[in-house]
Amino acid sequence: MIGMCLKKLLKTLQCNQGKPAKPIRLMVSLLILKQLRNLSDESVVGQWAENAYYQYFGGEKLFSVKPPCVPTELVEFRKRIGEAGSELILKKVSVSMVKMPMMII
Repeated sequence: MIGMCLKKLLKTLQCNQGKPAKPIRLMVSLLILKQLRNLSDESVVGQWAENAYYQYFGGEKLFSVKPPCVPTELVEFRKRIGEAGSELILKKVSVSMVKMPMMII
């Protein structure tokens, strides 16, 4: 659901010049993890390389010790989607979390 909304938003921002963009799911998952864990760009990228759960959440099939991107790519992604895009992501995540049943551990 989040991916569909964001894909529509990003279609208006597509550019065929320069370095190819990282997958949307990866970048959105990094932004979500950054927000939920209250991390810096550097921390979320570093923890991604150490955490199989983060990688699975971001759509990776195999564990990798390589960082998914450099922290400045998160800055550029946020610039591309703008404040409205960031708010849309966080809104959709919070709505999804409210709808999920609570797990008792």
